[in-house]
Amino acid sequence: MRRLFGLLICALLAFAALSSGRAANPATPSPMATPFDCPITRPSGKQPPEVANLGGMDGFGNDALWVSLVMWSEQPGIVEVPNDDHLLPDGTVQDLKWAWYRYASGKLTIEGHRLDAPAPPLTAWIPEGYGDTGFQVSGITFPTDGCWELTGHLDGTASLTFILLVKYPLEFVPKPAAVPTRTPSDCPVTQPNGNDPPPDYIGGTGGYGNDALWSSLTMWSERPGIVEVPNDAHLTPDGRVVGMKWMWYRYLRGTLTIDGRRLDAPALPLEARIPDGYGDIGLQVSGITFPTDGCWEITGTVGNKGSLSFIVQVIYPNDFTPIGTPEPKWTPTP
Repeated sequence: MRRLFGLLICALLAFAALSSGRAANPATPSPMATPFDCPITRPSGKQPPEVANLGGMDGFGNDALWVSLVMWSEQPGIVEVPNDDHLLPDGTVQDLKWAWYRYASGKLTIEGHRLDAPAPPLTAWIPEGYGDTGFQVSGITFPTDGCWELTGHLDGTASLTFILLVKYPLEFVPKPAAVPTRTPSDCPVTQPNGNDPPPDYIGGTGGYGNDALWSSLTMWSERPGIVEVPNDAHLTPDGRVVGMKWMWYRYLRGTLTIDGRRLDAPALPLEARIPDGYGDIGLQVSGITFPTDGCWEITGTVGNKGSLSFIVQVIYPNDFTPIGTPEPKWTPTP
């Protein structure tokens, strides 16, 4: 078991080193943009035996949890963001791998907020397959750089809080998302109602639900009910918005189906792809394709047991104009 743990740690360190190596000189960290003095957490000297035997893994821990402080820098508590696919143009730092160790038994959840400036909370991904004690890998996404306080929880019975300084590469300046030219003022977009699933299943709030289903309203914008279409492979020249990932949670057992229609103009119905592998209750990921922008009503149904309807406004990027007419995939039923 100890040998397996060591191999996992080494692989994780190699991944972090490779990611940092890809950044090369452009990834040299820049000074903070604000004079805020970030009280970075320093190593506590407490390490799991498996980690201590490896060496070079400064971390911070208590009787319940331990976390590495040197995943993305040789300086404890400093996250030097690599200038690669972890860094998005808007400044989001996505999917940084992180190593934890659980001395106590329990499921790990992670939350965090920025201390030195307003920012959305971080999001965390906790993969299955690591048992209920010992080593645990996670993925963490920081919405911005800055001074961040993170807390790991074990089933709500124990926690560990620490502070990191996240630093963008030298000369990197986030590019704010373009302000949409179309406004959602005429579309009665649905707002969150507080009926959210357990946070360890979804990792956040900002959705809408009832006794049968829940769905996210902030998958593609920080504004609930607004879908800001990215100017990438999701958007075709004719204006189709293809394969938008969408999160659902089923409170009842059953297969999810999705349909939807545009409310403010004629359009083909939306298309939905619902992959297998999510069981018959709980979390379900889907892909939604909107034939056009506009005001859309979406309805999810769980078998014949219950359904959930909500309204979103789909907004094209600034200055985007469709070329031609979206090619129908089928003839709408009258």
